Amino acid sequence: MKLNNLYSLFTNQKFVILDNNFTINQNFKKYRKFVSILSFSFALNSCEIFVIGGKTEIIKEKKIINTDFKSSIGTLNLFKLEADNNNHYAMLDYISSENNLLLAIEKYEYKDEMARLTRIIRNKPITNELNDTITNYKEDITLEFDYSSNYKFMMNRIQDKWYIYNYDKVIINN
Repeated sequence: MKLNNLYSLFTNQKFVILDNNFTINQNFKKYRKFVSILSFSFALNSCEIFVIGGKTEIIKEKKIINTDFKSSIGTLNLFKLEADNNNHYAMLDYISSENNLLLAIEKYEYKDEMARLTRIIRNKPITNELNDTITNYKEDITLEFDYSSNYKFMMNRIQDKWYIYNYDKVIINN
């Protein structure tokens, strides 16, 4: 009976099976040293034990993004997240009038404006932010989007949550 295995490929010899034991020819003893050296060299090459002059990996700091209604920048991050998802109606949940939340008819009127703002800031990273605290309940935050456009968001706190009551494009003269 012929067996196609590693030994028969190298030596073109046959194995004879006797009671589930292999009888090994004398030729295998000649190749045993070669096979053991070959397998040992494959084992050494397959994994690195010592790294000499390897690549230097630069670890970037991960920026923690605050996303909650309890802070003004967190509200803006949620607003930007909804803009990235192209969800105009959810963006309106972060808009208020100067002192009160928006009524349903006012939200309907702002829908087209949110679509316009979404086209401007969607999928652009926030590259810089400037926070100006006016009072405990009002803040002005200027966000830079993708190093190209700046928007100033006027925020106010209503019932311990922050809302955007006005925003405007900032033009910087160099």
